[in-house]
Amino acid sequence: MMVRKEPCSCGRTSLRVDQIGGRVDDLRKIRGVFFSPSIVEEVIRGQFPEVVEFETLLTQEEVMPVLTLRIEFDPSIGAGQYKELRSRIKEKMKIRSNLTFEIEIVKPGGLPRYTLKSTRFKDLTKR
Repeated sequence: MMVRKEPCSCGRTSLRVDQIGGRVDDLRKIRGVFFSPSIVEEVIRGQFPEVVEFETLLTQEEVMPVLTLRIEFDPSIGAGQYKELRSRIKEKMKIRSNLTFEIEIVKPGGLPRYTLKSTRFKDLTKR
């Protein structure tokens, strides 16, 4: 939850909530860290305009959960820029979520187009 510090135009002085960080029922505990898929949306949409679409997959390799962020870049982005962008995205996601993501780059048009209420997070673990 983010709180706004500036005063309200109506003159009230109570705390104002700017945004809620995500739904509690979307939280997952991954490697001992609480993870909300909205963090990915926040980082990608806020800092990487080169990304057209993305999705996050949670899988299980032996006993370790693995987070994979699949990213589709704008077609104007050259393959030569992929390495630098992949590195920046991985670093920003680690800082924001305290989790390490595998980054998979998907060719343009390779990811489904999600609507507002669709989930870009897919839990593929055996629960």
